[in-house]
Amino acid sequence: MSDLDTSVTFTAEHGRDNGKTFKILEVPPVDMATFILRLLGAIRLGGVDELRNLMQPEEGSDEIDTVLRLLAGSDAQAVRSLMNDALRYVQIAPDPQHPGMFRALRKDRDSNAIKELKTLGQVLAAFARTNVTPGL
Repeated sequence: MSDLDTSVTFTAEHGRDNGKTFKILEVPPVDMATFILRLLGAIRLGGVDELRNLMQPEEGSDEIDTVLRLLAGSDAQAVRSLMNDALRYVQIAPDPQHPGMFRALRKDRDSNAIKELKTLGQVLAAFARTNVTPGL
């Protein structure tokens, strides 16, 4: 039996991130369970059903609307910590000439690797689709 690669890859198309390729890695199940529990606390929800309902896009809305609904009234420090933890499972190929040359985002060196808020939103949405949503 072999492990399947469930990573997701996409290329940014916005502003200063145009051409950068991002790979979202799968989070181990125990780490993901802890992440979801922390997420529930950070966004002040009573349970997984509330989270599942909030993560479903409303008719005619886009991903950013869904994220803003999800984060309304949340604990900003806890959300920041969760975003940093999520970014540990993101790799970047920053050079459009070498889109397959991935490396980990390093907190000490890559604090500005993602330049556009829209790209950060795409990265976090891809993380959620790859790791959070399947666990609900």
